[in-house]
Amino acid sequence: MPFYRRKIILVPLIIIAIFIIWQNYIFSTMDYRPDPNLTEPAETIFEFIIRNDIGRVLVKNGKAEAFVLDGWRWEPSELSEQIPISVINTIDKSKINISHASFTRTCRSRCYLNAFFYINRPFEAPFLPIYTPWWYLQYAPSGGIEAEIVPSIEEAIKEKRDSNNLQNGYFFCEPSELEHWYLCTGLHAS
Repeated sequence: MPFYRRKIILVPLIIIAIFIIWQNYIFSTMDYRPDPNLTEPAETIFEFIIRNDIGRVLVKNGKAEAFVLDGWRWEPSELSEQIPISVINTIDKSKINISHASFTRTCRSRCYLNAFFYINRPFEAPFLPIYTPWWYLQYAPSGGIEAEIVPSIEEAIKEKRDSNNLQNGYFFCEPSELEHWYLCTGLHAS
């Protein structure tokens, strides 16, 4: 087989190998630990949610938006000066690369307050089980976590993969060293 025909096979294999090595490096060096500076802004937004009977606050690109109950629907409402700009700036300038943050109040038999800080990853590939689409930090001071709490996300995903059950989707949360903080990941069923 001439050398140029072997290059057709070797070049894509080398590119794939470099890509996988780069992804493993990115995954191992990204900081997935919660930023303790985010606890106080989350508590401030929780107080705002309770005081104003709001269901959800979304913070993205330096702007906050609330979802207020209007009859039977949640309508978006801009929060231009109702939440202190210092709170929004603390979230935006966190040491974690946050794409957006969502603060919710969910009431069933009792009410739960949860903050979700979605991590902006450099590359996401849903076809690779360890690189799931959603990585987020959850702050849940009142409980109400809907994902399965596991000691190790990596082990839980490995178990799901070994049982060929990844296509059914999953949501796992791993407790962090900070109280009420969890590292979570999820994959919708396909």
